[in-house]
Amino acid sequence: GTRTIAHLLSQRSGLHDFWQSKAFIKAFKQQGRDRFWPPEDCLLYVLPLKPSFEAGTSYEYTDTNFVLCGLLVEAVGGQSLHAFLRERVFDPLCMNQTYMSYREQVPEGDVSHRYEGSKSL
Repeated sequence: GTRTIAHLLSQRSGLHDFWQSKAFIKAFKQQGRDRFWPPEDCLLYVLPLKPSFEAGTSYEYTDTNFVLCGLLVEAVGGQSLHAFLRERVFDPLCMNQTYMSYREQVPEGDVSHRYEGSKSL
């Protein structure tokens, strides 16, 4: 069925989460967690799958929805997601210590980091 941007943003699209794909996890472990995974690469693991449910009929959190939203921002905004966010969100709000990992250099000074368990990444 038809999926809308509202379905993606509200986690009601029915699309699978690539983090739940055994094939993706295997590739992720083999290729290393420090590799940059282009959005299109992540989507290869889930878009061929039949949706979990008809769009709008249930709720299931999935990073796939946000990856697709990021690609939509790039297509409509005419620039990369990190450039779009830098220009339209981070810089106007003086969010000088905010950045997109793998896409921008880590700012100097204090920045927060991603954690997995008790390990800072």
